[in-house]
Amino acid sequence: MTAEMMNQEDANPMSIGAGQVANLDELVLRILQRLVQSTTRSEGSDGYADIELNEMLRRACRAAHQAGLHAEQLLILLKDAWTRVPITTRHQGRDMDAAFERLVTLSIDEFYKVE
Repeated sequence: MTAEMMNQEDANPMSIGAGQVANLDELVLRILQRLVQSTTRSEGSDGYADIELNEMLRRACRAAHQAGLHAEQLLILLKDAWTRVPITTRHQGRDMDAAFERLVTLSIDEFYKVE
């Protein structure tokens, strides 16, 4: 499900603008790019100690709250964006899989911290 589809299907049109969801989608893509860079740069790292990545995630959670999204909708954006990461990057082994799983967990934790 793309940000556009989510905006049409799940959003209350009074609270979520298409621009807000599109901006959030762009931020999510940048988060995933940073995750890939962090993970490939530090073999065996899952990006957890990456301060910039954590701050980007915090901003995405705030933006999701401001857009009126639920945690599940943010996860849909993350997973949808992950499918747009080149397959050769996504399948570099367990390190990348573990990093994405950790990012999902951090996203949930951060989403509820921001409330």
